[in-house]
Amino acid sequence: MGQKIPINIPFIYFFYKYLLLEPRIFICHRKPDPLDMMSSLQKPFSKLLQVLFFLLLIMCIPSFFAFPSNSSATSFGAAKYEAAEGNEEAEALLKWRASLDDNHSQSVLASWVGSSPCKWLGITCDNSGSVANFSLPHFGLRGTLHSFNFSSFPNLLTLNLRNNSLYGTIPSHISNLTKITNLNLCHNHFNGSLPPEMNNLTHLMVLHLFSNNFTGHLPRDLCLGGLLVNFTASYNHFSGPVPKSLRNCTSLFRVRLDWNQLTGNISEDFGLYPNLNYVDLSHNNLYGELTWKWGGFNNLTSLKLSNNNITGEIPSEIGKATGLQMIDLSSNLLKGTIPKELGKLKALYNLTLHNNHLSGVVPF
Repeated sequence: MGQKIPINIPFIYFFYKYLLLEPRIFICHRKPDPLDMMSSLQKPFSKLLQVLFFLLLIMCIPSFFAFPSNSSATSFGAAKYEAAEGNEEAEALLKWRASLDDNHSQSVLASWVGSSPCKWLGITCDNSGSVANFSLPHFGLRGTLHSFNFSSFPNLLTLNLRNNSLYGTIPSHISNLTKITNLNLCHNHFNGSLPPEMNNLTHLMVLHLFSNNFTGHLPRDLCLGGLLVNFTASYNHFSGPVPKSLRNCTSLFRVRLDWNQLTGNISEDFGLYPNLNYVDLSHNNLYGELTWKWGGFNNLTSLKLSNNNITGEIPSEIGKATGLQMIDLSSNLLKGTIPKELGKLKALYNLTLHNNHLSGVVPF
């Protein structure tokens, strides 16, 4: 509200008493007139009305000319905030944006205003107006996920934050994304262990974690829902066993776990994958022998198992995987002769077998 002008009460009284009711004290005295005396009895009432009007005018003028204070701007901002509060998803997104570290991140998300996130950069909604896809790859965003309220997005299917500068650990409440099918966090600076609550993401079809600084074990039930198609966790510091759920994850199409410190028996921890097209388990601490089942992957184009501790011989059954284009078994403990059945792989253009204990000739 504006500032009110103080009313000078003595002045008002003076004006009423001496200017309106008793004007004669300011003029020359003269002999009283009987008619004047009669009319003077009627004047006080009219004068009183004039005074009341004058007082009312004085009280109204300050309000009329009052200038608005800065609170009007505050009220406008509050109205905008309240508008965002009306949409839980919009409020959660704005809260996360506010937590980001630098001016660049804030400017990238400058379109995030109001209460309708469906038109914001990187946001796509479903038919009900709920956020279904959140995709902001390659924007250089810097910050963490700790202020991201995952529970506010019950219908989120895709979260793609690939190639930013995000850091910190993955919050356990990411498990609230119960419908998510595509989670891409690769090429960031995330660290620490993955929360075991990620085992609850049973609808995952795509999980990209590569090129971060993750440590600890991979969640053991990543493929508990049996839907995982594309799983990449390479270039991290994961250790411990290969997740048991991957053994029976027949939906797998592409797997990259290279450049970690994973352990396990390669002949026991991996099953049959009729749809598998690409597998890279190189630069780990895997052991065991290659078995005949690797030849049963009819769709396999790339088999990369280098820099492990794999022993035994190369099974001749690999020659049945006629779609193979690349085989890298280098830097292991393999022995025996190179099977002539590899010559049947007409699509093969890259065969790497060095740094083993193999003999014979390459059958091409």
